[in-house]
Amino acid sequence: MAAAGGCTRWHSMQYGVALNMVATALEAIRALAREEPRLLGREVELKIVGGASHATVGAHGHGALACLNVHWRLSSDEIVLLDALEAAMQALGAVPHLGKRHCLPPGYAERALPGLIELRALARQLDPDGLFAMEAIR
Repeated sequence: MAAAGGCTRWHSMQYGVALNMVATALEAIRALAREEPRLLGREVELKIVGGASHATVGAHGHGALACLNVHWRLSSDEIVLLDALEAAMQALGAVPHLGKRHCLPPGYAERALPGLIELRALARQLDPDGLFAMEAIR
C-alpha cells in the first residue's frame, strides 16, 4: 500500500518511565499532538511491566515501569512522528526497549540502561562473531 509519502511500513518503538512519571510522559505526548496533528488518533499502548527483579538491564532492571509502546504504519515522510516522540521520551530519561526501533544519541543507552556494559561483555562471549548483535549491544 502506498501513500503520498511513498511506501508505508510498520514501525514499533517503546520507552519505559517510572510509574510516578506516567502523567508527565502522557502530557509530553499530548503536547506533541497539539504541535503535530498527524499524531492525533494514533494509538499509544500503555503497559506496566517489571517489579522486583534480579535483572541487570532493560525494563526489569529498573523495577516497575510504565511502557509507552507504539506500533504504527508510517510512510517515509511520517517517520518524523517517531523522531519527535522519541525526543520527548529521551528528554524524560525514559528507558528504550532495545528490541524495537530507536535512534539513540551517543551514551544514552548506557545512561538509561544500568548493566548494559555487562550485557555487552556477555553478548561478545556468547556471540563472538556478532551474528545476533543489535546495534545497542555492540
